[in-house]
Amino acid sequence: MKDLIYRPDMADSWLDTRQSAYLIHGSDARTLSDVVEKIIGRWIRAEDADFDLDRLDATAVPIADIVSSLQREPVLGDVRIVVIKSCAVLRDLTSDANRLAAAIQQLGDRAIAVLVKEEQSSPSKSASTVLTSRLDAAIRAVGMVVSCPELSETALVRWMIAYAGAADKKLEPHAAKVLYQRRAGDRISLSLELDKVIALVGEREPITQTDVEMVLAHDPEDVMFGLVDAVAERRTGEALVLLRSAARYETRSHALAGKFLTLLTRRLRLLYQALELRSEGIRPGDLKRLPERVAIALPAEGSITSMAWRGNALWTEAARWSRSEVVHALEMVMDCDAANKGEDHGSDDPMTNLEVLIAGIGEPVRRKIK
Repeated sequence: MKDLIYRPDMADSWLDTRQSAYLIHGSDARTLSDVVEKIIGRWIRAEDADFDLDRLDATAVPIADIVSSLQREPVLGDVRIVVIKSCAVLRDLTSDANRLAAAIQQLGDRAIAVLVKEEQSSPSKSASTVLTSRLDAAIRAVGMVVSCPELSETALVRWMIAYAGAADKKLEPHAAKVLYQRRAGDRISLSLELDKVIALVGEREPITQTDVEMVLAHDPEDVMFGLVDAVAERRTGEALVLLRSAARYETRSHALAGKFLTLLTRRLRLLYQALELRSEGIRPGDLKRLPERVAIALPAEGSITSMAWRGNALWTEAARWSRSEVVHALEMVMDCDAANKGEDHGSDDPMTNLEVLIAGIGEPVRRKIK
């Protein structure tokens, strides 16, 4: 079968004839994912996927198990699909690559092998071998090699404008070019940046260069502190976007959760102190000269007096809370931390637990609005 150079805006006629094997390679993660999902969607019904679709990682699954998966018969549908990611590792595992090549050569019309090779740069036109010569040849004999080159600046700008348009926003072309120049890369990375800009502008329709530059100015610490600010100010939607942004900088989910929960706990305790002082009629400007009876009642560690410079902001934030809500939020933080450490409740995924926490903290405000 002739090799295919895939473009996101091309027709899907390349899917008209079912192939027994596909080798998809390129550097744009979004494009690779789109091609894989197009193949799956064309040849497997959604209701059959639980039984007739396997997604395997070549760096984690032994070659014997991959071959075994390819050899199994479909259960519900006419065909079984096995997606094998991270296939670049096979370039250095000649024996495994040869075993996989032999299995692909023996595939009948009841199985489809989809191999995915993620690359650091756009596929080279001069590169004759994608994985190994034997494995490439086996795939071409029964299927096709799909090359996914990087999108041009013009194509990515058009895509970003369309992405914003789907959220009822008008991204100015020059703002899109600034985003491309500062964050050139795959569309998954660009979509995360666009999500932040969309959250920033709120109900406003146009997205300007200034909006984009405000988001791009964030470094990892800015994102983490902005996340805590958003939670403390009950801006739940923005907080969830910032959580995803923070995960880009700190990919170890347990480490991210530990830092975020520590900072959030500190902020909630400050808010509780601010609420107590407000009830005593104390104003932000009085934090450096508190009555002795009040100063003694404050905690020795983490006292609000050490944050006197943020007094006005803390008083404003505290107005969004009741004392019972702060106590409940602190309890939720402890539950989230316990779940992340493996206790019975909650999810095994720390990011899921953090999302539930952020949404739960914002819930009392939505009840009041109703």
